[in-house]
Amino acid sequence: MQASMRPRPAVLVTRPAPQAGKQRRLVAEAGAEPFLFPALEILPPEDPPAAAAALRALLPKRDLAVFVSTNAVAHGLDLVPEAEAWPVCAAVGRRTAAALRGRGILRVLVPAQGFTSEALLALPELQHVAGKRVLIVRGPPGRELLAETLRARGAEVDYFQAYRRRPPARPDLEVLARWCRRSPRYVLVSSNETLENLFHLAPEAMHPCLRRAGLVGPSARLGPLARRLGFTRPPRIADNATDEALLRTLRAWMAEDETTP
Repeated sequence: MQASMRPRPAVLVTRPAPQAGKQRRLVAEAGAEPFLFPALEILPPEDPPAAAAALRALLPKRDLAVFVSTNAVAHGLDLVPEAEAWPVCAAVGRRTAAALRGRGILRVLVPAQGFTSEALLALPELQHVAGKRVLIVRGPPGRELLAETLRARGAEVDYFQAYRRRPPARPDLEVLARWCRRSPRYVLVSSNETLENLFHLAPEAMHPCLRRAGLVGPSARLGPLARRLGFTRPPRIADNATDEALLRTLRAWMAEDETTP
């Protein structure tokens, strides 16, 4: 009886608003209450016609296009939607590969296991790339591992920035305040950038309630940042960045906390 009286966990969902629906549903299905507080906005290039022209000029000169995320697919294919205009494509993770196939690009190199650059780089097709011309389609600068490794293997690598990221201009701080008044609290983030934005958007008076929450994310790189920001508990790391993996990790943590006096 006592366990049934516990308050419903409050989970802060920080994905961009257009992409948060599934995660909110999964949080609710897990028995928690989702609080939508986007810590990131995804925007097209500032000058889409110019970006499309630049991309069209690059594609005929490339042997391989590597997409690092579903956002890269959405915005890259918005600029050049014809599947036949693209060379052979590779994807970091199955969700990104599925997004490519959904836009008509059916031949996609993708790891059977793993959702990381390391898993993609382990593919046999990417071992002998000397002389190949590779285009990495992404947002603003992030990890350099893909480019550095492919260049070390002899490939010529360039980037194309298909979209922009920024913190939301008008965050709904009332949502954050209501979440802060709840307990137990958890935060779901998809990247270190999302977590940094969250602390940038939140008033300093709310930082203590963030630090006391359970933090769930997709990468071990989250650990050092969480320590620097002062989280009182180490973050829990999901197997990958999918909503399903994040929710499995969250469910396990909530179940542990339920049994803790």
